[in-house]
Amino acid sequence: MTCSARFAIVSLLLILPVVAGCQPQYGGNTNTALGIPESGKVRVVATSLEAGANRLHYKWSFIGGTNWRKATAAGTDFALSDTYPMNSAKERGGCNVYEADLQADKTTGKWKTILHGSDGTTVSSEGALPDAGVESIRIQQDAPSAVKGLPARLTLAQIDGKPLRIQIAR
Repeated sequence: MTCSARFAIVSLLLILPVVAGCQPQYGGNTNTALGIPESGKVRVVATSLEAGANRLHYKWSFIGGTNWRKATAAGTDFALSDTYPMNSAKERGGCNVYEADLQADKTTGKWKTILHGSDGTTVSSEGALPDAGVESIRIQQDAPSAVKGLPARLTLAQIDGKPLRIQIAR
């Protein structure tokens, strides 16, 4: 490939997003699905990865305008706490992005939820599915992207009528 052909391709790749109106947007007050919200808020992004008769896999991403140092799990209750401001020069040991993964399998008769932070912090909880299997799980927090004020107590799903919740500190 000639140098002028490479230049033309690179130029097209750089100019096309501007011409087509596909510029990415960043920041707290934009309408983007993955933007970092302002301090005191969290963006919740819900994604269905698998929804069949025998298996269910759902993921929620939590993108904070603050950092959390601590994650806990007890039964169907999860929490993010011990906060400090983004870009703090004095604070360390946390992150502002967590994912909650709910997986259920009718064959094994179990459900499991893992809460994992971008800093490597991971907590999990699991339990037995009732006879109805994955049909006993009802997703509650299913908006593709929503910004919530903090502190927040969100019900992500119901497992046989019992809420799968996360408490998120301000």
